[in-house]
Amino acid sequence: MQQAVQLMPGAVDGVVAELQRLLGAQNVLTDRTEREFYSQDVYRAGALPAAVIRPASTEELAAALKLIAPSGLPVVPRGGGMSYTDGYLPKHADSIMVDMLRMNRVLEINAEDCYVTVECGITWKDLCDALEPHGVRTPYYGPLSGLRSTVGGALSQGSIFLGSGQYGAAAESVIGLDVLLADGSILKLGSHANRNGQPFFRQVGPDTMAMFLSDTGSLGIKARATFRLIRPQRESRYLSFSFDTAGELFAAMAEVARADVVGEQFAFDPGLQAVRMKRVSLMVNAVSSFSALVTRRLAARSF
Repeated sequence: MQQAVQLMPGAVDGVVAELQRLLGAQNVLTDRTEREFYSQDVYRAGALPAAVIRPASTEELAAALKLIAPSGLPVVPRGGGMSYTDGYLPKHADSIMVDMLRMNRVLEINAEDCYVTVECGITWKDLCDALEPHGVRTPYYGPLSGLRSTVGGALSQGSIFLGSGQYGAAAESVIGLDVLLADGSILKLGSHANRNGQPFFRQVGPDTMAMFLSDTGSLGIKARATFRLIRPQRESRYLSFSFDTAGELFAAMAEVARADVVGEQFAFDPGLQAVRMKRVSLMVNAVSSFSALVTRRLAARSF
C-alpha cells in the first residue's frame, strides 16, 4: 500500500485534520518524536510518516482508509514494532501509519470445533493467555518476540518459531481472514468467505487467502483472523547437542524434523557466539541487549 504520489499543497494537513475528527485527536499522532518512534524497527529507520493513526475497530479502520484513499497518501500498517526486516518501515514521506495495537480483542473461542477468531492487533501472549483456560492453543503460537509481536505482524512476515517444528509457519495455522483494502472495503478470505457456516476449516474451491499472507501488509491490512486450535502436549522436555560440522548439524535437524516429534529446533553459530562470549556471558549479553533496546525506545517515547 506504499506508493509515492504528487500532492496538492496542504493536502496532507487536510487529511490529518479529517482523521483527527474521525478517530479523535488522541488517536492521530503527529508529534515528531512519536512519528520517529513508529518509523523504526529493531535495526533501521524509514521515512518520517505524516501521522500515525490508532483505530480501535475494523469499522474505524475501514472509515479511516476510505477517508485517506482519495488523497493517494501511502498507508503503512504496523503491529508490535518488533520487525528486523524493514517490513513496515515507510518508504515515502507523508505516509499514514496504522498502529494496530488497539484492535486486540478475542472475538470467539470455540474449543469444541477447534477455532479462535481474533483482531489482528492482539499479541501472541495475550492470545495464548486467553486460550489457556480452555486447554487449547494455535498450532503455531508465536515468534521469539511473542510478548510484544502481533498476530497480524507474524502473518504478514512469514514468521516461523514456536510450534513451527511440527506445524510450519504462522500462515499455515490461519484458516480465515478479513482484509481491508486501500479504499476501506473488506475482503473476506478463506473460511470467512463461507457466509452460512462456522469457520472451522478453509473452504473448498477458489481461495485467494494465501496471496495476503507473508505480504508485509502491502496488499491490504489484516483486521481479523481465525486459527485452528489443538490441544497442547501434556509434557515438555528439552535436549541440547553439539556438532563438529555444519553438515552434521543440518543432517540431524532434518532427521528430527522428519520424525515429527519436536515443536521447535534451534541452532547457534559457534563463531558468532564465541565473539559474544569473549565480551560477556551469554546471559548478561542477552539481558543487556534487550535492556539497551528498551531504554532506547523509552527515550524516544513516554508510555
